[in-house]
Amino acid sequence: MTREQKEIRPSADTRADEVVAGGLNTSIVTPVFAKSRKVEWAIGSSVDSELERTLWRLVAGDIEQYQLTPALAAWWTVAHEQGRRSLQPELEQAQADRDRYYEIAFYGRDLGDVRRRRMDEASEDYWNRLVAGDAK
Repeated sequence: MTREQKEIRPSADTRADEVVAGGLNTSIVTPVFAKSRKVEWAIGSSVDSELERTLWRLVAGDIEQYQLTPALAAWWTVAHEQGRRSLQPELEQAQADRDRYYEIAFYGRDLGDVRRRRMDEASEDYWNRLVAGDAK
């Protein structure tokens, strides 16, 4: 690194307002690469409105997934799967709560007896299949 390059880099004595004002070259990215990134952003922004229209038509049911290009259908599928996976623990908890509240509402104080009876029946069924050679 040359002395000139060292002078334009921030140091421990550099004030924050100097960096924010752009007085120092704080980037490790070359200007050529930075320009190419701006071009990529411009390309993405040029299709932004059409992608958004397509998204809302798909959500509304005006178009079907098979009508999308393979790349766009893949984006939709991946996004749907990510959303489903992110909500899976909450969904499982809600289903467990639903089952628990149902049992409490309909069995009340007898709930312990009902659960023991179910376990006894399942154990007996398993034992019968084990003795018969069908247990899995």
